[in-house]
Amino acid sequence: MFFDIGYDVSNSEDSYIDSKIQEMDNVFTLVLLTDYFDESLIMLKHTLCWDWEDVVYIKFKMRIEEAKTEVNEDLGGKILKWNKADNRLYDHFNKTFWRSVAEYGLERMAGDLVTFQAKQKEAENLCIDSYQPFKKKPWILGAKLRPKPSDYCKHLAWSETVYGERLRDKMYENIPGLRRPNEAEETERNNLFNQVATGALQLD
Repeated sequence: MFFDIGYDVSNSEDSYIDSKIQEMDNVFTLVLLTDYFDESLIMLKHTLCWDWEDVVYIKFKMRIEEAKTEVNEDLGGKILKWNKADNRLYDHFNKTFWRSVAEYGLERMAGDLVTFQAKQKEAENLCIDSYQPFKKKPWILGAKLRPKPSDYCKHLAWSETVYGERLRDKMYENIPGLRRPNEAEETERNNLFNQVATGALQLD
């Protein structure tokens, strides 16, 4: 995450890492945790005053059980050391997340989880015909929609790339003065990203 956000991943000083974590804490009201994805979406729904329909999702691109590997203690320790900044970042926002849940109410969260997961199951039964492995990545399961799916089901099956494009389209349509980048600007941006990514991967 430090790399994705644009911070200096080569700086492992505690003072630098802590200052950037505090910087993020000052910016973000809520940080979602993939380890507690349903709980995170419930908190997002509460924070933004949304309805259940705004956060219901269907699972796709799931790794099959046979493809999952156990990480031993030695390797786990090395991974945490290599990702020191991200580890501290996770610990910080894990604590702030559960403080928010406590304020929301643990019993309330437990009840909402039951409701939310029931709605998830309803959406799955309505939209999903089966889960099938991708041809080029057989260790990943993809969701196959039922024949003649509704727009609702199609939207649930959109990838993050498609959703990103739709959101950008709405942004350019609705924000005065905002201009969509032309092809040359998009190319320049992508080249810059690739240079940054390559540099980060080459760091010792």
